[in-house]
Amino acid sequence: MIAKETEAEIVRLFHGKRWRIGTIAAQLGVHHTTVQRVLRQAGVEAKTVAPRRPAACNGRSGMLGGLGAELARVARKASPSFTTLGEC
Repeated sequence: MIAKETEAEIVRLFHGKRWRIGTIAAQLGVHHTTVQRVLRQAGVEAKTVAPRRPAACNGRSGMLGGLGAELARVARKASPSFTTLGEC
């Protein structure tokens, strides 16, 4: 449990100075999830407190699109000894 003064400071820094959650956590020496919890309890929207990160593959499907087919083609061309080793 953290002190009420620390909770008030978290809310002040977030709303008043517009600091990010990680910055507040580092400045006050608390974990970032503690800052998120305090802000949620203060009524800050969940999207603001912990926004969803975009998937790592967004916008890259064109680059990786043919990779699966290429790997399948290479596997079919593999020598018989290679495929037997894979079955062991």
